[in-house]
Amino acid sequence: MMERRRRARGALALLLAMVMVLTATGAGVGASPPVAAEEAVGEVHTYDLSREEELLAWQPEPPADYQKVFPPDERTHITNTTQKPYSAVALVALFNDKGEFYAFCSGTFIAADVVLTAAHCLYDSQDGWVANVLILPGYNAGQEPFGRALASAAWVPRGWIQSGGNSRYNDYGLVKLPNDSLGKKTGWFTIGVLSTESLKDPNFQPRMAGYPGDKPFGTMWLGAKDAFTGVVRDLLYYDIDTFGGQSGSAVWRASDGVIVGVHVHATSLWNEASRITDDFLYLLRLGCRQMGCSFDAIVEKEPVDTPPDEDTPDNEAPVAGVRPVFNELTPPPFSVVAPGTVRVGARASSDSAVTSLQLTVNGQTFTAQGEQVQADVSLASGVYTVQATAVDADGDAFRAMWDIVVAADPREGQWFTANGTPKAEQINATMRSLVEAFRWHLYGQSWDGAPHPDLPSHAAFAGTANPPGPWVQGTQFDRAATEATLRSLVEAFRWHFWGISWDGGPHCDLPTHVNCQAPQGQQGVSPWFDANGAPIPSAIEATLRSLVEAFRWHFWEFSWDGGHHPDLPTHGA
Repeated sequence: MMERRRRARGALALLLAMVMVLTATGAGVGASPPVAAEEAVGEVHTYDLSREEELLAWQPEPPADYQKVFPPDERTHITNTTQKPYSAVALVALFNDKGEFYAFCSGTFIAADVVLTAAHCLYDSQDGWVANVLILPGYNAGQEPFGRALASAAWVPRGWIQSGGNSRYNDYGLVKLPNDSLGKKTGWFTIGVLSTESLKDPNFQPRMAGYPGDKPFGTMWLGAKDAFTGVVRDLLYYDIDTFGGQSGSAVWRASDGVIVGVHVHATSLWNEASRITDDFLYLLRLGCRQMGCSFDAIVEKEPVDTPPDEDTPDNEAPVAGVRPVFNELTPPPFSVVAPGTVRVGARASSDSAVTSLQLTVNGQTFTAQGEQVQADVSLASGVYTVQATAVDADGDAFRAMWDIVVAADPREGQWFTANGTPKAEQINATMRSLVEAFRWHLYGQSWDGAPHPDLPSHAAFAGTANPPGPWVQGTQFDRAATEATLRSLVEAFRWHFWGISWDGGPHCDLPTHVNCQAPQGQQGVSPWFDANGAPIPSAIEATLRSLVEAFRWHFWEFSWDGGHHPDLPTHGA
């Protein structure tokens, strides 16, 4: 039985609760230490290939496009993945011990039989080593121009394991293939230890290609900037657009393709790569040697008069950032976890020490002094909202709000059951909340006949609007009404936030946070129903999720992923 929550304060209160329970330092590069030293600095894992036939026959089932209402970013879609250097960029598919695909990263060939990626893609402190890794170079939305190969072994630094998977400085690893047949077809990159002077060149032109999770599954995207925003001893900072799935992507110099870092971490304040240093290269060569492989590298000497590199800060990046940012939300937003005891938590960082964290879920509040808070909470089946607040030593605060689904079946969704049946009450409540909240915000039209001065609006109180919906009765959608409402919400959001016009023209009668006389061009929307009129649950869920997240940010500055979103206007603090 789904737990139900009363609609306490009309549309906006419901939206806020979101109907949530309606349902190593190293020696010099050239050193060649004994095997015992190699084992001390890294760990090799040999994969069980008993499922080789099954995994080599695996075909992905792409998730729905994430129906973003946000404007275009600066990444470029690589449509020809057979040309160099993109042929040497690989989708890294990860499988559990049952042979089930559960996640993906990005990787880059640095030799014919070696792929460079992030350590956290291969090993984590809770589950240990990933059971199997499948490498698909140049993968292009279902097309495999070079084929695929199952990894025979992998290596990560000992420092990564000893840190419990929480070291920014050891988050890199290697994947070894059984032979060099795949890499001989794709080609590979060269690793380079470049001087700080070279890396700080204002025309360095860093590049990064991989498989971001906010784009159609299995499509490769390139990010580019003129220069790094920061260069310190062990890390490189940049504002290249990234998203989950790009972990492990190589960062290289455009002029010659020399890899200078591995993308390992992203926040809204900064993105960062493990910088390839003498120590990094030293450990990487040892790891490769342990697995019986090798790769080429170049080493550029620092100019004699170069000052020492700035030490890498422990808890911050060398960029402006006043308020905290959440580096980890547990369970991740919109994930599905089994009923029972659920570990809920958050980890944050800021430009000064994080002094307190508060976490609220299912009416329970937990606090901690420091950068991490977590609690084991007993949760029955349903949908829950988690809220976290971080405060730093300067008194600056930031909040995150995200939803989790608690269900025995991991296929269960927030708005659809595991077998794809719509949850009528929850869908109707969510859509009604969005429509009523938007009417108030844009036109001052109230859902209950009363003014709501505590909620942001671009207009004076204008009376009561007719109640919208329903969109689902029983298990049946009203397709026309659903499509019209979803399209109107997406198009209105785009216009209101960024002046993206649904028809290319200005609409100055509709409030916007940009110049209404200079509209951006049209953007399409993905279909919510197939050619036979049947709903596409994943597409509808993705759109509702995006709208809920954007609205929470716009009204109250609740971050859906723990990061700041300066491109998205907000009426919050």
